[in-house]
Amino acid sequence: MQPLELTGRVRSAHAGDVHSTFSGRLRSRIVGLLPRARGLDVALDFDGTLVPIVPRPHLAVLGDRVREAILRLAALEEVRVAVMSGRRLDDLESRTALPGVHLVGLAGIESRDSDGARNVHGRRRVAEGLIEELEAWCRSHHGSWVENKGLAVSVHHRAVPPARRAAFIHGLIRRLAPHRAALEITHGLMVHELRPAGSPTKGDALERWIGDPDDARVLIYLGDDANDRPALALVRRLGGVPVCVGPRHVPAPEHLAGPRAAMEFIEWLADAWQSREKAARGAITNGRATPSRDSSRDRESGRRTPGEARTAPTRRSDRSRSPAPRDR
Repeated sequence: MQPLELTGRVRSAHAGDVHSTFSGRLRSRIVGLLPRARGLDVALDFDGTLVPIVPRPHLAVLGDRVREAILRLAALEEVRVAVMSGRRLDDLESRTALPGVHLVGLAGIESRDSDGARNVHGRRRVAEGLIEELEAWCRSHHGSWVENKGLAVSVHHRAVPPARRAAFIHGLIRRLAPHRAALEITHGLMVHELRPAGSPTKGDALERWIGDPDDARVLIYLGDDANDRPALALVRRLGGVPVCVGPRHVPAPEHLAGPRAAMEFIEWLADAWQSREKAARGAITNGRATPSRDSSRDRESGRRTPGEARTAPTRRSDRSRSPAPRDR
């Protein structure tokens, strides 16, 4: 299998040229983990990771090639894939069309598991009075607007003229200050995300999704913005592979230059896992493999052993209860 060039000097979808790390480093790390792995969990941010950042959210389109790459990866044996976004779940569903893939909306508040069950992990809303005040402030600044997502609110200011942006943000912060105790405020790429205090994060959503810790499964997360930080931190704490996509707005030891590099990485990862599956099956056929876990435990968990035939993507329903905190 020829290695894909995953990173390089490219024109970023965010802004400007990006000098990324040597492509072999990320590839080598994954290749080193796969031979001992019994499963693969891959979680992906949407905007800025799978699709370029666009002037307005409704302009984002998931390309056919990246969709096919995600579906192919999710269809492989013992692989689970999730897409986690700050968008409303309905919006994310309509833009992805990824059956069998776990979806998370509003950065952790909403989810739809691979079997189609929908869950809401919080009911509080941003105060209507504050939303009205923010809408009035945006009307006085061309290029800004409020996106009311129901259980969360985004204040966009990407199109505010640079000469006016500092004044706009100063006024925005002044209006948010009296409500700080009731809000969780995330300053992303030209957007302020507002969610009720105590709302679950992408890290919480990721923890719900992966369930009980399993050192034999490789965990990978790709993200680009501030609301990805909790998930990236969790993956690093669990010994997984956290990957920053695009400009280095979030801390992660591994890096991909932008959405195109992320797409190529997903394609490469599917190839690498499929090659590992074939090697494992060949070893079983030749009588060299020994089970790494009790097979009855595998059947109880719903996971296939390496020698079982693959008929459909392995699915695990979204857990209604978060696992107990882990001491790491």
